[in-house]
This record gives sequence, C-alpha cells and structure tokens, in this order.
Amino acid sequence: MRGAGNLGRNRGWVMTVVGLGSCLALGADADLVQTPELVSGQPVTQVPMGPAGGGVAVVERTLLLELDPTLSSARRAELLESYGLRLERDQMPGGWIKARTAEPAEIDRLLRRHGRPVAHPTDPGALRALLELLLDDPRVRAGSPNSICAATAIDIPPDDDYYDHQWNLPQIGMEEAWTHRIRRNQGIVIGVLDTGFSLKNGDPTEPGHRDLSKRALRDVPGYDFVDDDGVPADSNAHGTHVASTVFAKTDNGRGIAAICHKLNLCPVRILDENGNGTLEHLVDGIEWIIDCDANGKVINMSLAFPSGYEPGAYLAQAIARADSAGVILVASTGNEGLPVVPYPAAYNEVIAVGAADRYGNRAPYSNYGAALDLVAPGGVEEDADADGYPDGILGATFAYQTPDDPGYWFAVGTSHAAPHVAGVAGMVLSDCHRTEDGRVLTPLEVRNIVLKTARNLGDAGWDPITGYGLVSASQALDSWASVEIERAHQLGGYVTDYAAVPRHYPPTMVGVIAMLPEGLVLFLETDEGLFCFRDAGPDLVEAWLLTETDLSTLMDADGGLIQAIADAGGLLAMLDANGGLLATLDANGGLLAMLDANGGLLAMLDANGGLLAMIDANGGFLAMLDANGGLLAMLDANGGFLAMLDANGGLLAMLDANGGMLARLDAEGAIIDCMTIEGESLDGCSSLQNWAMSFLADGDPAD
Repeated sequence: MRGAGNLGRNRGWVMTVVGLGSCLALGADADLVQTPELVSGQPVTQVPMGPAGGGVAVVERTLLLELDPTLSSARRAELLESYGLRLERDQMPGGWIKARTAEPAEIDRLLRRHGRPVAHPTDPGALRALLELLLDDPRVRAGSPNSICAATAIDIPPDDDYYDHQWNLPQIGMEEAWTHRIRRNQGIVIGVLDTGFSLKNGDPTEPGHRDLSKRALRDVPGYDFVDDDGVPADSNAHGTHVASTVFAKTDNGRGIAAICHKLNLCPVRILDENGNGTLEHLVDGIEWIIDCDANGKVINMSLAFPSGYEPGAYLAQAIARADSAGVILVASTGNEGLPVVPYPAAYNEVIAVGAADRYGNRAPYSNYGAALDLVAPGGVEEDADADGYPDGILGATFAYQTPDDPGYWFAVGTSHAAPHVAGVAGMVLSDCHRTEDGRVLTPLEVRNIVLKTARNLGDAGWDPITGYGLVSASQALDSWASVEIERAHQLGGYVTDYAAVPRHYPPTMVGVIAMLPEGLVLFLETDEGLFCFRDAGPDLVEAWLLTETDLSTLMDADGGLIQAIADAGGLLAMLDANGGLLATLDANGGLLAMLDANGGLLAMLDANGGLLAMIDANGGFLAMLDANGGLLAMLDANGGFLAMLDANGGLLAMLDANGGMLARLDAEGAIIDCMTIEGESLDGCSSLQNWAMSFLADGDPAD
C-alpha cells in the first residue's frame, strides 16, 4: 500500500507485504515476498509444507497439537517428553496446546530411532517429519505448525482526496443503502483481525486519526495478541486503512465516508508491524470475537496463507466454532492473480471476497476459482479514468510504520475489498437483526442474502472469475426479506442458481487410444472381449477381437502397450464407451489423472505413480471445482493445467505438464482432436472413435 498524506504533500511510503508461514502476503510482487526473520517477536523459518513441497514460513521449533482429551496429566507429560516437546501454552481454543520442540540434533536422533531420518539435523523438513511422526501416534488427534499469514495488499503510487474520489462506495450502492435506518447501540460489532487500529497516545478508547469514529471503539474492547495486552495500536497502517472503510466518520464535512460508521468496531491485533502473523494468533483473534458481548458479530480477515497451503485442523475448528456461534466470517482471496483461493477465504463458512476495479472487472491481481463467492471494490494502481489519481481505495490511515503521520491514502488489493463485504454484512445484521418471528439470522442466511443480491457481472449465476458478482449494499438492504433462505449445499453454503448435470457412462466398457508407429490405435474392452481398431488409411479401419489377452495385461505386460507408448513417445488415454476420460498417461506411462465412470476425479498421480490427490494433505490444489462440485480444471503439482472441464464436468481439453494440448473433447465427451506431446496434430481420433462405436453396434469383427 502506498499513499500520500494531506492534499499537496508528496511524501510517499510503501507497505511491503511479505509472506507469513501461515498467512503469506498475497499482495506483493513475487520478488518482494520473502520469509521474515521475526513475526510477533518470534523467529521464523521456511518448512517444505506448502503445495508441491513449497516452503511455508513457520515459527521455529513450534507445533500446535490437539491431544486425546482422555489423557491424564501424567500421561500427557509422558507423551510430550517421549517426543522431546515442552509445553508452552495450555488450554488454547478447542483444547489445543502449543509445544516447543527439542533442538535440531535431538529431533534428528528421535527421527532416526523411528526410522524417519532427514538429510541433515538442521534440515527444515525435520519439523514436518516430526509432525508426521506425532500424527501417527493415536494419542495425537491433530497438529499444525505455527505457520505465518500476512496482510493482502498491493503497493500503489501516493495520492489523496475525499468522497469524490471514493468511487468504490457509489459502485456498491452505498448512497441508497445509507437511507436505511441503521440504528446505533444494537450491539452489532465488526471485528477487524489485522495489524491493529490507530490509537491516540495508546488509549484503546481513543482513535489516533481525527477521521476515525470514537464510537467504533465504545462498547467492545479490542486486544493485541502480538504484544499480549489490551492496546491494539497499529504500527503498520494496513489495519487502520482496512478499518476506515467501515468506520471512518461520515457526513462530517471532512475526510472520507465509511460504510457502516454507526456500528461498533473491535480491532484485534494479530499481525505485527510488518503485516505478518501466526496461526496461533489468528485463532486467538477469532476466539476473541466469538467470546465478546455482542448481539451480532462479523469478522473481517484481510489476510491469507500461501495459495494452496491448508493450515490444518486448528484453524478449521476455530472457523467452524465461529460459524456455529453465529459469527459472519469474511476474508480476502489474495493478490497473486491465480485460479486458487487461499485459506481462510477457502473455508466454506467464510465469504471469500475478490477484488474488482472501478469498472466492475475482476482486478488482474485478484485470485479467483472454485471457492470465490463474490467481488468488491479493490481498485488498481493505474489512473484509468484520467482524473490524476490512482483508481485505488481511499482510506484514513498513516504513513507506513509511521503512526504520527496521519492522512488519507490510496490502497489496492483484496485486503481492501473484503471490508466492503464485512460492512454490508454488518448493515444487514443491523437492519434485520431480528426477523418478524423474533429469530436472529444465521451466518448462512446472511451469506445467502449478500450473495444472492450481488450484481451479476457475467453470465447468470455463479462463475469462478467474479463469483456471484459485485456486492450490492443497496440490494442487500432492500431485498433481504424476500431472499429465499437456502440450506447449505454440498460445499457448505454456496448459493446455487444452477444445477450440475451429472454424466453417466456404462461401466462395462473401457478403453485406451494410442498413437503407435503402426498408426492411431483404439482398444475397447467389452463383456465380449478386447477389441482393437486401427486407422489404416483413408476410409479404412481394421478391427480385431483379441481373445488371448485383456486390457490390463495388454497395458502392463513386458513389451505391452505402456512400453510401446514409452518407446514411441505417443499419447495414451483411457476412455469409457462414450469417450469419457477415465485416465491419461504421459509418454513414460506415468498416470496423470484417474476419473470414475461418471467423470468424477478420483486422484491425480505424478509420472512415477506417486499420489498427488485433488487436494493433498498439505493443501496442494490440484483441481478446481465450481460451487456444485463440478470439476473445472485439473492441475499438476506445480499448478500446470492438465485438463480443462466445463461447469458440468464435460472435458474441454487435456494438456501435458508443459501446457501442450493433447486432446480436445466437447461437453459430451466426444473427441474433437488430439495431439502428440510435442503438439503435433493427430488426424482421425474422432473418426476412429465414431467408427469403433458404430462397428461395435452393428459389425462383425474378425478374429
């Protein structure tokens, strides 16, 4: 985030968002993302726990563990001692504990005794190996490293202005929404889990910026989990800017306007002065809001873990507890421009918010994909409207890490999109705090209201680029009573305006198609036996019934089909009777994907047959699904697209790990064309498939 103070000043500053092991900074350019030496005063290291074995920053020698609750104190102490662990914090949320590991050399000896040595005692993978060893012990229910998360923001050029430059508020219909009677003192609180809040002289009841509402701090005390005190003072600037979108003084003749300034703010500092924080403190912040005395609660989390990294059961349980306690959860999707929504936004209970520019397009940096719910104004660095100012989100804060330099600053990122949705959710809670039957709306009901009233930006319904569209404060408040409240669907609460059409294939017939030196060959295995079809030239297809073998033997035997493919360097794909893809193999016979007879993804494997899984144990995203679970894409361990599918699971294309197209199929699974791994087009795939199916229906194959 970069900005300038009052009008006419040119002193700029830059907020560099770097990765925390748990919540990596998703706004910085790749060359700016690095592992901080300290987070919240604790030493940090990289551990290979991310997607595709990538490094994740974690607090050194620290594990968060859920132990069997039936263990006595003596048996628990014995367990910890046997693994060289020292209890650092007890009675954490959900009954978890924080433990400090032994020195690296002792961990190395422990792993060797259990037959799990690592390359070197100081190998960062030793922490992961120790955690895996612990999770194999039946006395340990779950465990996570104390990984790092970070604010999601993007640096932009400095500038300032007032409401005329807050294009984001009219874009979501705030001028109409402000006409609703949002009552004060209803006990509706929005918790901002971030770098803190600008405070005057360290007074937790007095804002330090003249345009930040004192009312925001009046009823619900905040907390600082970084310094472990009741003064959540911001020394970074990110948290104050995020909070100002919701809580700046409005209609007071100066500064900026905010979405729901009449409600209460609860600033919870979980990120340090560099914008980084730990998994431990993130859960502490969630629990703080769960336990606060309020009639309605919203949590804004403008932060994220590295894309593809799943932080584990400790956070998942806290998210589930908050949802069960009636807390509305909102999080940003990150700023890497990837088709992957990171955690915590990826949880089903959380409203995942991407960023849009002032013209309603997805901001190019905004992550998208299956877990995206909707978008909100996040801005861009450019001055697309040529008004002399960047098209970012204007907020009240201070110069980066300079709390005594207050002003108004533009910022860009999904961090600044999320509070728009948190503010709208707070207004919905306030406006419809209790329904006509005296019932308080549940988090799922509020999510449905916010999503179903969003302004669609593309085709009707949900899409992976903009979700349900752009959040609309005016529509949410005008229409909430008429929104049909739906129960959670199979992904835990997505509102669905369309239904996926299941694909059904007869499971009695499978086959493979290969490019061999003899030409294009199709093998189909039926109840009658194994048929072989070869494209022998123009208008000529040869057919045989192979009576002495089956498909499995043909593929796996020495000198069999897999060996032939490896020797020839061609494409091998397993198909069902309708041409539906069952599996693809590379030129070495390595299995890349397995699907069931209905086209559902079962597993993805690497070229050596190693299991990659759709989402592996470390959160590696190897597939994208829509809100109904329809497969949109399959990816390899490095995020390379292996296949693209439509929303109903229809295969559109297969690609190799380098992006080279291998085959194209229509939504019904019929082959359009196929290519070699080198990208050379292979004629006759579709015609051979069609001829074979017609032959099996009407012809008499030769022995």
